[in-house]
Amino acid sequence: MPTLIQVFYSKKAKISLRREIGKDSSELSKFNLVVVERQRWDREPGWGKIKSSKGYGVINIEWDSSTKMLTGRVITKKTTLPTPLIGDFVNYLFSRHKSIQAINIVLR
Repeated sequence: MPTLIQVFYSKKAKISLRREIGKDSSELSKFNLVVVERQRWDREPGWGKIKSSKGYGVINIEWDSSTKMLTGRVITKKTTLPTPLIGDFVNYLFSRHKSIQAINIVLR
């Protein structure tokens, strides 16, 4: 079940939320999350991949600096529900990033 997460960051923030998540690996591990990839030379800037350390799946994240929005595509195996991974990620966001304005979760 493809799931989309939209995280709206404060317009006043001058940082990339994706970059901040990528640098926060010690805190991510407390929420059962691991940064797998940040950037590769053959991909557009502003993307990353976060994996569940419990094997739930991955979240591919992209940052749009003009709208201050982080978009995450949750990818799980057919038999795995995305809810534990989404829960860990949202819990991490609210615990570590205080400039979040809203989070939308859309089932596709």
